[in-house]
Amino acid sequence: MPANLKKRCRLVADTLMAIIPIMILLLFTYVFGGSLAGSIQTGGAAKVNYVNYQLPGILLMAIEIYGARYSTLAVIA
Repeated sequence: MPANLKKRCRLVADTLMAIIPIMILLLFTYVFGGSLAGSIQTGGAAKVNYVNYQLPGILLMAIEIYGARYSTLAVIA
């Protein structure tokens, strides 16, 4: 295991930044999934799975938050 990866695993903030998007995805998929399943209407007969819209949004939010954190630290330092 690379030394940088070992260091990142020991930092609580970096570990949380990796775990929080996964927890949000699981929360909205399995806990709130039943109530959100019928919320997307297409007007056609085909039923749309809302996870197809949810996953890219959560991934983009995770990338943006992670990038903004290090950009802010670079400006401050």
